[in-house]
Amino acid sequence: MDVIKSILFQLLDSDTSLGNIPSLSECHNEDLDQSLYGICFSSKEGSISYANKTFMQSIESIAAHKKSNPTATLAKIIKSTVFFPINCALIETPEENYLVCVTNANEDGNSSHLVTIYGITDLMNDWTEADFEKMLKLIVKCRKEYLDDEFIFDNIFDLLTVSNKNGVLIKTNSAIEEQFGLKRELAIGTNVRDLEKNGILSKSVTREVLDKGTPSTLVQDTKTGHRLLVTSTPVYDQNGELYKIFNISKDVTSITTLESKLQEAEELIREYEKQSIYTETNNKIITSNITMQHALNTVMQITEVDSTVLIEGETGVGKDVMAKQIHDTSINKNGPFVKVNCGAIPDSLIESELFGYEKGAFTGALNQGKPGLIAAAEGGTLLLDEIGELPLNMQVKLLDLIQTKSYYTIGSVKPMTANIRIIAATNRNLAKMVESGQFREDLYYRLNVVPLYIPPLRERRSEIPHLTHEFLKRFNEKYHKNKHFSRDAMAILTNAPWPGNIRELENLIERLVVTTPSSVISADNLPESVRKDTATVDAIEIKINKIIPLKEAQQEMENAMFEKALELFPNKSVAADVLGIHRTTFSRKINKPEE
Repeated sequence: MDVIKSILFQLLDSDTSLGNIPSLSECHNEDLDQSLYGICFSSKEGSISYANKTFMQSIESIAAHKKSNPTATLAKIIKSTVFFPINCALIETPEENYLVCVTNANEDGNSSHLVTIYGITDLMNDWTEADFEKMLKLIVKCRKEYLDDEFIFDNIFDLLTVSNKNGVLIKTNSAIEEQFGLKRELAIGTNVRDLEKNGILSKSVTREVLDKGTPSTLVQDTKTGHRLLVTSTPVYDQNGELYKIFNISKDVTSITTLESKLQEAEELIREYEKQSIYTETNNKIITSNITMQHALNTVMQITEVDSTVLIEGETGVGKDVMAKQIHDTSINKNGPFVKVNCGAIPDSLIESELFGYEKGAFTGALNQGKPGLIAAAEGGTLLLDEIGELPLNMQVKLLDLIQTKSYYTIGSVKPMTANIRIIAATNRNLAKMVESGQFREDLYYRLNVVPLYIPPLRERRSEIPHLTHEFLKRFNEKYHKNKHFSRDAMAILTNAPWPGNIRELENLIERLVVTTPSSVISADNLPESVRKDTATVDAIEIKINKIIPLKEAQQEMENAMFEKALELFPNKSVAADVLGIHRTTFSRKINKPEE
């Protein structure tokens, strides 16, 4: 018995009773449940709380007694049966008492051992001391694992719950009392559907897992005023059957709206940064739009030549940014980049501004003369913005410059060599201007050697969030702010028509950064014109050809919305934001098989 006593005293390490163990299956060890030896546990007071199958079958009288009198102590049950121990010893400690009883006879007179250790009862045949030691060690290990798990479970601040396959709460920690307003012992045994029905919580994530069979996360409001972020995970047994559902709920009540929105913005930014971005960063353009990608591919093909380029596109689409990109990737990248707005210079001055003049060339001219912008661009690139506004008489001189690579300053008879690349940009239809006689046909063809077209922002909506992020970052740094957009505001910006294109978007972002009082720029902070225009942009025409069940009609409308969202926004995260749903919901909807 020395070995037995040494093992027994290992059970004295904790003053926590084994009586709280509802089943040894909590220890994830099937050896005890399937043991050929009868095993039972009791509480510190001696009430039986667990008995394995062998024990229940072998000692039917004890089982019957337990059923009729659940509060009876183990010692009383044993004494009331034919298994009254012949030899009993009581091991006393300052904390607990251990009753060890051994008998060599049962009701039939067959040889057996009945061992009772502080509510642990084993009925076995021909058990050796080595067998006894092995079983006790297994029990000690199981008890330690259980106590460790219980300690962790009860000392986690977050609410933890475990439900069975029917949605009945079988385990929880003390956090449920604060979060749900229920006593822990009363909550155990309650069905989550009843908690939802009785208003204890707004929506049960456990019920969702039971319905769908997949992990789920949602925000849950409780009757005590707490807001919980709940993640629910199903647990399956070796046969693939739902066994339990484990929930962890984090109290986010104390988190401010600002922090919540900031987290949303950061998640969006991380997703956007993984996708293609169109922006001016270190003079580079990156895009996910097919037309823009074609334009950039063309730019890469002309890096080693100085052919003239004609960039067409609406006002504000970024023609000057594209021109700078062409310059920065060309053989003239180390030379100057000079931009001339042909529509901003009066007709009477544009020749002198472009070509320069000699001293005394005309009344009011500087005595020392003045070099023109063409000379200023020597060895680099000359961007002629709004080329459609250039007067016809100047178009002739520009044509000569392109053809001969030389020009004359005003008042000079000596030609000047021009080692420059000319890029022209316009928001007008030069081909139609040629037809109407407003633009020289020969100059048009000279400029249109490498044509590039930049589509308007409304045709590349998927890039609006990326541009918005870049402009927001720029103006936050410039004005020492820390603003960010709410999800609904971002959806409106993405859906807006933007007739002024990128320039309009950029100006609005700057305005919102400096005028919005809070750190979160919400939909209410957006101009009424933007919100109003968004309501009608890219509308889906609805045609009713026949009457069908409303549920079927709703499904068809939902499918049409998803198809339109994907058409406008190939990025699923952006499409989901515009629709106001989570990305995982969006993916599940579009991948759902047809019924």
